[in-house]
Amino acid sequence: MPIASLLLACSLAPLPRPDFPRKELAQEFLALSGQGDALPEDFDTARMAAGVFVGVHLGLFHLHIPVDSIQELDGPGEYPRAEEFRSIAESLLDLQEAWLEWLEPTSGSLRAVVKADLQRIDTVRAWVHSWTPRTLARRAANGGYDVLEALDPRESIRQACQELHTSMLQGTALGLERPSAGADFVAIPGEDYTGLALDEPLLLAPSRRDFLRMVSFAGWLLPEVGVFQDTAVTKWTNFYFNRYKVLATQYTKPFAGDGEEFVGIPMEHRLEPQITQLAALSLVDNYFGDRIPPAFAGAMAINLVVDVFGSCDTRVDGDLSERRTEAREMFVPGGLSQGGVLPKVSAESPWRKNHGADFFINALAVSQRQGKKETRRGFSEKVSHFQIFDYGQVASTIIHGPHLGLAADGRKGVEDVFLGELLEFQRSFRSAFLHWLSTEAGGSTKSSAKKLRQLLLDLAASEPNDFASVVEDVYGDPISAAVLDKKTVKYALEGRFLTWLSKVKVED
Repeated sequence: MPIASLLLACSLAPLPRPDFPRKELAQEFLALSGQGDALPEDFDTARMAAGVFVGVHLGLFHLHIPVDSIQELDGPGEYPRAEEFRSIAESLLDLQEAWLEWLEPTSGSLRAVVKADLQRIDTVRAWVHSWTPRTLARRAANGGYDVLEALDPRESIRQACQELHTSMLQGTALGLERPSAGADFVAIPGEDYTGLALDEPLLLAPSRRDFLRMVSFAGWLLPEVGVFQDTAVTKWTNFYFNRYKVLATQYTKPFAGDGEEFVGIPMEHRLEPQITQLAALSLVDNYFGDRIPPAFAGAMAINLVVDVFGSCDTRVDGDLSERRTEAREMFVPGGLSQGGVLPKVSAESPWRKNHGADFFINALAVSQRQGKKETRRGFSEKVSHFQIFDYGQVASTIIHGPHLGLAADGRKGVEDVFLGELLEFQRSFRSAFLHWLSTEAGGSTKSSAKKLRQLLLDLAASEPNDFASVVEDVYGDPISAAVLDKKTVKYALEGRFLTWLSKVKVED
């Protein structure tokens, strides 16, 4: 290469981006925990959670917020982080209420179990609603504390909190009686612990600095996990370490420059739905693990959010790969490799029009009709074809079924320009399919809800990685087929759903 060309190439090559101060942030977190001199192998994470965070048990979840964050002021007497903590706590109870309503039978012994838990949620939620941000913040002046112990409510509230915690950990609404893991339990990544009564610890990171401080600490604690050293962590919004799920309450700044890693964008109205969706994903994985594929677990989380908030206008779907022994889907929208954030889509994208209030059914029906119109030859059925557009909603392509099961090709061979819309289509398709299972697959709403409930009970009691056979046992038909044609579209659950979708009245 000529010298001039070599110099030009060097001048155009991007300079490596400077890293943020990981070591300093990790040491700061260690000092806060009172274990500044500890080695990673000797570090006590339980002591860390108790000392650095304000925490509260809410059924299956153990919600935490840093003591220095909950005390932040925004004007006289205004404690916005404390109010976010209270609001998120209520949302986690709403989530578990929606989950129990999925499982509530019309008769039998489990009906009494579910109804008792629903009554406990009402009691605990009224107590949480009574919290004042000022009280929560001022209690943190002396360090971390447990909200139940610090506020010391009346005995009926204490009893409801404890009984709800025990019931949700044991999985009694699913007919399970999971034993306690024991005080000395230590989780090993990749192992299946669905048979143990374990809670889901959630650590809120109210600022981007809080989040990167926890990432830095996780990198110090687990030096063998190389992904924590990646510069892409500045874009993350959630991650796991030792079963703790760290959840950012701010997005990273778009196109952040050098030195702007700590600049965050408030989630505003998306905050509670986003935390709830990620918590729902943890709930599903806590009870089912590898018994439910990540894609179906994601659909369950989305639909639970719709049940709680009336829509699902979130930007992060989460990733179970850190908790799973294997990932069977080619794509997990919002996965860790993508910074935990879904690819940006156009504001005109049909998948975001109603924010999933109808479980994305109308957008799918429109896409299906467009796909049928553009697919004229080579297929014996006309219901499994969908048209998706690029970011600018100008160029389009057709994707063909099956869209569920082991035969579904995650990427569908589409070009990169369509990838964002493909991921939106896939999450929408799975959400709508699950809604159809719960309302239409059994012939009536009541029968459909009963079958879905039976599916969840059977999956909880099944062996890992047996999802397809359990579905077929419950419904009498496979979830999909290797090839969707005139014959298989009539009996495979996906085919029946597609046929039903083709008859849905489309709204402009």
